Parts: sequence; structure tokens; C-alpha cells
Amino acid sequence: MEGESDGSVRSVERALALIKLLRDDPRDGWRLSDLSSSAGLGKSTAHRLLNALVEQGFAYQEPKSRRYYLGFEMTCNSFENIRGAIINVLSPILSEIIEETEDVAYLQLKEGGEAVCVERYEGSFPIKSLTLDVGDRRPLGVGAGSLALLAALPDEEIDVVIRRNNKILKPYSAFTTETLRTLVEETREHGFAFNDGKIVPGMGAIGVAVLNSQKHPIAAISVAAIVDRMNPARRLEIARAISTKIKGVRKQLAQFSEHKS
Repeated sequence: MEGESDGSVRSVERALALIKLLRDDPRDGWRLSDLSSSAGLGKSTAHRLLNALVEQGFAYQEPKSRRYYLGFEMTCNSFENIRGAIINVLSPILSEIIEETEDVAYLQLKEGGEAVCVERYEGSFPIKSLTLDVGDRRPLGVGAGSLALLAALPDEEIDVVIRRNNKILKPYSAFTTETLRTLVEETREHGFAFNDGKIVPGMGAIGVAVLNSQKHPIAAISVAAIVDRMNPARRLEIARAISTKIKGVRKQLAQFSEHKS
């Protein structure tokens, strides 16, 4: 028993060492080889521990660059970091949107091949589409906000994300590889994403991506409601309102440059 306890303590110490390294360089991220070397770990050990951290939301990996970054679970309570600053800039938009629409508004941030919900604001309409809790994650493309993020990526990065997300897409039977590619095309054509009840029957949502100064998606704002409140005209009206409000904070968003690969 003592040997098992010692092994568990060593694993925790090694994981904490990796977290500290990720914290010290939140913008540029880390390659696996550099992390393992700096932490004094073998690549296989570092990779195993990083996978565990990613599963728990303490770290994430960008699909294109393969670099690791500190995850939402480690940064959600701090407004002195990039993610906290993004939330600070965009949260007021959610507040304004629910006043205008009376529906539910969500803010999701892009973390590697996933979208993580960081804010949920509930409007006054009595029937609420509460399909996400703060902290929930979805593969890019699953849901309106997540789809908006996926569609805003370059084509080659979309290919990488869909391929690497193949396994975690399995619980979402309505979202096959072919479906995602079709939804990306439709999102680009319309200028916003629309989920027509593919996750929760009877519930629809529209999503708009938030881009940084390099035109790379960093977040998405979505509005969800019962499908009866999501006719084509209202979808367009809500999408335009979100886009206009995002433009209003463009100067504040310019500080959030893209991660260096």
C-alpha cells in the first residue's frame, strides 16, 4: 500500500510540474518534447500525464500546432490572463442580448479541438434552452457556437480538427464527418451557425464566431431557444445583433493575438 501511495504522490508531483510550466508560458504554448525535457520526464510519461490533464480541462492541445496550453479549469477564476480578459470583454454582450431576445445566451471559448462554455446568461422567456452548463465541453462543430468556431477556421485546420475529433464525436450521432463539412459550408454561406435541434429535439440555436486581429476564432456567442422562436427571419435578426455588438468591442479584441505555432 505504501508503494502505491508513493507512486500516486509522484504522479501528482509530475502533473503539477507540467501545470507550472504551462502556466509560465500561456501564450506560446509548449511542444511535448520541450515539456518532457523541462519537467525531467520521459516523453511517454509526460504524454500520459498531459492526456489526463486534458481530459479534466486543466490543459488543452491545439490540433494544428500540437502545442499544449493551460486549460479553462486552471484559468476560469483569474481575470489577469488572456482567457479571463476575453470573458471580461464579451460578457456584457450576453447581458445585452438576453435583454433584447429574452432567450438564453452562451459564451464559448476555443480550446484546441473543443469549445468550452464559460458563461451562460438566461433571459426572461419562461421556456429556456439550457443545453450547456458553464464548464461543459463539446467537440468543435457540435452545437451552434461550436460550429461557428469550426467554420471560421482555415480549411486545412478544419480537416485536422475533424479527423482528430473522430472518436469524441461518437456520442453525437447526428454529427458525422460528412454532416460537419456540410454544416461548415452552410455556416459560411449564411454568415452564422444554426443548430436545428440536432442535440436536443425542439431546441434551436444560432452562433456567431468572435475573431481576433488575425481573423482567427477565439470565442463564439450563441443564443438558444425553442425552435418556434427560431424562424429564419429571427435567426438573421439575432445574428446581426450579435455581430454588431462584437464589432463594437473590436478595438478591445485586437489585443488577443493568435497563439504562436
